[in-house]
Amino acid sequence: MASDMLFAGVDTAANTVTATLYLLAKNPEKQEKLREEIMSDAEKKPYLRACIKESLRLMPVVSGNARRTTKEYNIMGYKVPIGVDVILAHREMSIMEKYYPKANEYIPERWLTNKDDPLHYGNAHPFAYGPFGFGARSCIGRRIAELEMDTFVTRLIENFHVEWFGPPPTVVQEALNYIKGPYNFVFKDIK
Repeated sequence: MASDMLFAGVDTAANTVTATLYLLAKNPEKQEKLREEIMSDAEKKPYLRACIKESLRLMPVVSGNARRTTKEYNIMGYKVPIGVDVILAHREMSIMEKYYPKANEYIPERWLTNKDDPLHYGNAHPFAYGPFGFGARSCIGRRIAELEMDTFVTRLIENFHVEWFGPPPTVVQEALNYIKGPYNFVFKDIK
């Protein structure tokens, strides 16, 4: 099971890192802010987590979560019978202005602001963001994936200035979304 958890998330973590690097390359002021945090002596790295969360919001590997009803529900006057597949399309919700002001902009700060700020992620519907799923059937490898992504992004940003040239990447939407090459990154050594 340990190897399943480690290797099952390789593609998803790699795609999230690619998305994060692309968004940081297109937002150099965010990249510099992240680099300052990484180079600091601070033990915790909240801006790193915020950058990855914001990347998962804008370019999630999984567009939604599906569940099959095990009993009949009545939701806001709608009857949902037993055995129906219900799909929560958090990818679509995560780019709605109703839930995330400036929804198409890369704003990692929304994950760090206080509740009074209109950008604060907590003002969105609780199911608008769910890249790892919810509840008992959420991603079992979440912590490992987060550690992999944190480590990879940290090592790259502390050593390289990342740039992107050319058109935006193509995101192929299938069971798992992925960024299709070519990967037009330029890594410039900063040391």
